[in-house]
Amino acid sequence: MMHLGSSTFWWREEALVPRHFEQLAAAGVTAVEISDYHPNFDYFRVQRLRETGRVARENGLTIATVHTHLRWYDPALHLAHPEPKRYRRAVEAYLRAVDALAILGSSLLLTHDLDLSGEGGGEDPAARERTVSALREIADYAHAAGMRVVVENMPRGWAADVSRLYSVVKAVDHPALGVCIDTAHAYRGDEVEQALRLTAPHLMALHINDADARVEHLCPGDGQISWATVMQTLHDIGYTGDFVYELDDARHLATLQANFTWLHGLMSGKEV
Repeated sequence: MMHLGSSTFWWREEALVPRHFEQLAAAGVTAVEISDYHPNFDYFRVQRLRETGRVARENGLTIATVHTHLRWYDPALHLAHPEPKRYRRAVEAYLRAVDALAILGSSLLLTHDLDLSGEGGGEDPAARERTVSALREIADYAHAAGMRVVVENMPRGWAADVSRLYSVVKAVDHPALGVCIDTAHAYRGDEVEQALRLTAPHLMALHINDADARVEHLCPGDGQISWATVMQTLHDIGYTGDFVYELDDARHLATLQANFTWLHGLMSGKEV
């Protein structure tokens, strides 16, 4: 049975405060993904991390994932960086993020910052080698702390090709490294069903949102994704992890439980 989850993405421009967790719990959410976009989120503020984790747990929430955007903070934090010192700095930044998640009480670090692009739109073999090495070290470190790391597909660029992204995960071949499929991103790149079936052996997380030709982060049913196909595919591959909505508009929180119920009804071919 999948658990209803939600990202804090829709409040990303606000400081993350207790009322956000209270609102999520009141809406029936049991698993929260914290986005590190919040202006008061800090990987080095130990007391604040502990307090955030405590408030989430007091509201009956598990912190399913933390969505890290380290290259948003600093574009040089690139796991394929060709300069040894900068490469090492990037790896260390991810290790410190793992430490922060342990303090927070989360067990899954999520990133979509992989880019192995070479000249002419192809893949840089040296960048691939560095990235595989970096991910193996980060996964080792996370595994020792009882945590996992997942990499997410993107709507465009190198990571829009799910088979390419997944080939890196398979090359690392580590039990603590997996994949997050963002349904709207997959709709823009590979077909969603194809992406889910391909990555099923390593699928550890989902970002649930709809998309049309122009917009993503829509509520399921408001875009063009075939949700009956998505839900049947999740049933077929036996996915039982968190079902995390990543939406743009917090007004959908009031109907999130109903949307979750509707989607799960599609698995049997009839709406609930």
